[in-house]
Order: sequence, then structure tokens, then C-alpha cells
Amino acid sequence: GAQPSSDGQPTDGESQGQSQGTSQGQSQGQSQGQSQQDARPQQQGQQQRGQQQRGQHQQGRQQHGNQQQGNQQQGRDQRGQQQQGRHQHGNQQRGQQNQQGNRGPQQQHNRGRDQSAANDKGPEEFDDSNDLEHGEPPALSPAIECTGVLDWTGNGDGRLRQFADGLIETEDDPWLPQELAQRLGLRNAQRIVGEARLRRSQQRRRGGGGGGRSVRPYIDRVITIEGLDPEAYTAIRPFSEFTALDPAPRLSLEYPGCPPACRLIDLFCPIGYGTRGLIVAPPKAGKTILLQNIAFGIKRNHPNVELIALLIDERPEEVTDFKRNVPAQVLASSNDQDLDRHLSLGILAIERAKRMVEAGRDVVVLLDSLTRLGRAFNNSRKYGSSGRTGSGGLDSRALEVPKQLFGAARKCEEGGSLTIIATCLVDTGSRADQVIFEEFKGTGNMELILDRSISEKRIFPAINLAASGTRKEHLMLSERELKTITALRRRLLAVPPHAQIEQLLAACNRFATNDLMVGGAS
Repeated sequence: GAQPSSDGQPTDGESQGQSQGTSQGQSQGQSQGQSQQDARPQQQGQQQRGQQQRGQHQQGRQQHGNQQQGNQQQGRDQRGQQQQGRHQHGNQQRGQQNQQGNRGPQQQHNRGRDQSAANDKGPEEFDDSNDLEHGEPPALSPAIECTGVLDWTGNGDGRLRQFADGLIETEDDPWLPQELAQRLGLRNAQRIVGEARLRRSQQRRRGGGGGGRSVRPYIDRVITIEGLDPEAYTAIRPFSEFTALDPAPRLSLEYPGCPPACRLIDLFCPIGYGTRGLIVAPPKAGKTILLQNIAFGIKRNHPNVELIALLIDERPEEVTDFKRNVPAQVLASSNDQDLDRHLSLGILAIERAKRMVEAGRDVVVLLDSLTRLGRAFNNSRKYGSSGRTGSGGLDSRALEVPKQLFGAARKCEEGGSLTIIATCLVDTGSRADQVIFEEFKGTGNMELILDRSISEKRIFPAINLAASGTRKEHLMLSERELKTITALRRRLLAVPPHAQIEQLLAACNRFATNDLMVGGAS
């Protein structure tokens, strides 16, 4: 170690060290400053590039937004033009309609030719996008004449059912607009003859498949109602305003070579114009054959009487047998069809009979069976769901409509008559069937009771004469017939039911006619 000098001045070693330290510090400071200066331009370049990229992104977003606004404005302009075009088209159509309304007969005739030419184009060339908004649907075919029975409840459009189809609903049934029905005062089940044209319905199809409007035949003009001019038919009084009378005179069933059942019914249970009759029968007692015998007798002796066979919930083979062998208009709903079919057919058939009575005709309805009709109404949601269940599981209101249908039978003072002969099942093992019979028992004016004990002996007709009869039978029997039948009843009560029928069948074989038998018995 060198020691400092005595006068305080540094020595040579100290001077050398200080100079080295100063030079090293300056060089380090310069190098650091130089490096910082070199780094600043790089950072500035990176910042400039980032700003340029952000500017480009913002510019792109602005351009995209402007483009979207332009597309939206263009779409609004196009929609405005379309709406303006539709308004102009609608105004043009209304103007054409006004002009057509002011045209003369010759111009209307020309318009008819133009319309016929337009109709020849076919449905696929017709544009009805605007016409459906005002008035009725446009026609797609020339007018055709059609006939049917109006099925209309007063709500919505009606349909014309065809007798050839058994009054069942089909897709080809013409539609009758509600406005037209209300304007003419039409009633349910009237026979209508009108002009129909194919038109597109105002309601679209439900579900998939394009959702287009279906093409249907619509009635444009009603030609006749029950064979009368629509204006003349307005004078016809409704069925509810007719005055009911006792059944008379007798509907004779006897004819040469007729079955013994026809002759026995004429004597012991006569049927008159307006009779409300019940055939009470257990299973396999011969009620179906008895109905057919009655139908043959009425049609043979009274050809002017309108005869309807109404089969509800019947076996399909029985329906076929009636259609082939019974001279009547057969309206059937077999037991392989749904509940709504039973209900609608039962109501429409009786309403149809009422409309014919209003026109002054005599109608006979053979109903098989009243029991099954009551079951159908009891099982329906509309008529059998009051919430109050009575004996046998029957709803308290289930038989209201069947009673109204059966009670429609009457002889009308104003003219015409409605006769209903209905079967009623008993001894089926069902408590409900027994309750239905008890509800209708006493509501008719003729009851014909079939006995199973007689049918089991293979004796037909299996009629229980002691329990069968007609109210006020003196209105349908002559005085001599009435005295003879009264004496026969008293005499036959002393023998069993099957013996009664056996004796009467023997008398029918001995005497060719009832007149001879009554004369011989007296």
C-alpha cells in the first residue's frame, strides 16, 4: 500500500485509479444511452403498426354496418313497393267490380263468356291470393246441378249428404255457405237441388303437405227445396207448429199370401198413420224378421207412403239383408262404425222425416233399435257427460234426444203423418237396457211384446197377445172387428201364450183373410 503524501496531493497510483474509473463509467453510460436510443424507434414502429391495424378493423366494421343498413333500406323499399302494388291491384279489382255492377245485360252476357273462358284454364292457373279476403271464394269450374240432404246445425257451412252414400259424410259432399242458408231460412235435413262450382276453401289444410287450400264444391244457387221454389217454401210451417192427433186410419198390412204376422198385427196390434210403436223383444225372438214383414205389408198396400229403415249399431250382415230384400230407403250404421256415425245418422234421419211431413207426406220409419241408439247417446261426451249417473250407469240426460226423436211420431191435423215403429231390447243381462226400456215404456201408443218362451218352441211370430195392444184401437178397427177381437182375447187368456199363437195360426190357415176369420169367430 502506498501512503499519501504529506501535503495531501494524491500519488501516482491514486491518479491512475481515478482516471480508469472515470473512463469506465463514461463508457458504460454511453453504451446504455446508445442502446436506449436504438430501442425507441423499434417501439414507435410497433405502435404505428398497431394503430394502423386498429384503424383498418374499425373501417371494415363501418363498411359492414353501412352495407347492412343499405340492405335493410333496400328490403323496406321492396316491401313498400309490394304493398303499394297490392293496394293498387285491390283498388283495380274493386273498380272493375263497380264497373261490372253498372253494366247492362249484354255486357253481363259477355262477362259470362269471359268467365267461362277463365274457368277452362283449370285450378292450377288461378290466382286467388287477394279474392279470398273479400266475399266468397272464386269459382274454378262451371256450374253443375247437384242434389242432396242438407246437414246443417246452424253453425258454420252446411253439407249436402247423398242418399246413395247412406247420408254418410264424404269428401265430395257439396258445401252450402252459412250466409245462403240463413238468407233462405233453410232447415236441417231438407232436400236441396242447387248449382255448385268448385272453389278453393277459405281455410288452409292443417298439418304438412304445403298447407294449400283444398278445392271443394260450393252451392251458389238453390233451385228447389223439397221440390218447391225457395220463395214458395217459405210459406211452409215448421214441424213443431203442427197439431198432433190420435193415429188414424189403419195402415193395413194384410195382402194375399202374406205371412201370418201381418194378419195378427192388423187384428191385435193395429198400426195407424202417426203410430208411435214399440216392439219389445228379447234376443233371438224374431224382431228383425217382424220388421221386414211390416215393411213389405206397408209398401204393398200403401205405395205412396215414404218408408225409411233406420238401422243403428246393427250387424253388418243384417244391413246387407235389409238393403237387398226390404223395399225401403235403408239408412244404416253398423256396429263396426264409430259412435259419432250412430248419433249423426239417427238425428239426421228423423229430421229428414220431419221435413217430408212438413211437405204433406206420410212417412214410416222402422227403427232398429231404440236401445242401441240410447246406448250411443249415453256413451257420447256431448250428451252423456252431465256428471249425474242414474240406475244402470245411464247419464241423467243421455235419453233426452232419443225421447225427442221417438216422440216426433204423430198424425198432423195440417196434413201428413210420421209413424215410428222402434224395437227395444230386454232380457239381455244389461241393467242399462232394462232402464232404457222402462224409460220408453208408456211413451208410445202401441206395444207389441215378443215372448222368448214362444220363440224357443220355434213358433213364430212369438207374440204375447195378452201383453200386446194399441191405445184407442177403436179408431182403427171396425165395430164388428172390435167385438170379435175383444171376445178372442177373453177366450185366449185361459190358455198358455204358446197355445194362443198355435190356435191363431191354425185359424189363419183355415180362413184365407181376416174378414173371413172375424166372421167365422163371431
